[in-house]
Amino acid sequence: MRSLPFVVVTLIATPALAADSTWLLCKGIAEVGKPATKVHLAISAFEHRDPTTGADRGLDVTILRGSHVSRAMIKKLETGKPIKFSAKPIAGSVPIAGKLTLSIDMTKLTITGTLDKDPLTATFTCETLDDLAIGH
Repeated sequence: MRSLPFVVVTLIATPALAADSTWLLCKGIAEVGKPATKVHLAISAFEHRDPTTGADRGLDVTILRGSHVSRAMIKKLETGKPIKFSAKPIAGSVPIAGKLTLSIDMTKLTITGTLDKDPLTATFTCETLDDLAIGH
């Protein structure tokens, strides 16, 4: 009788490669300055597993106002709780800093802080973007 080779394949899931992330598009109107002026802002937020620890959650935030872009990376995100952040300006944009809260169900994001040096308060509604829904 001929013997057949026996092969064992082991798949190892690493936390950094886990497919448990969420991409959000958030939009709303911020009140900036004194007296307050209404300003439209949009936020692309990517909630994901922190690749360095594998256990914590992170949030990459891109804040858009026209052609102005500011970015922040938040580590140890806890939904439903305010967390300090500082969004660095990209290519001549203005810094945004303060406290950001992402609701537990990830449908609302609030920011209180400053846009450049002016006071800022904003509430955004968030929509989950699903690449599978567009055939990818």
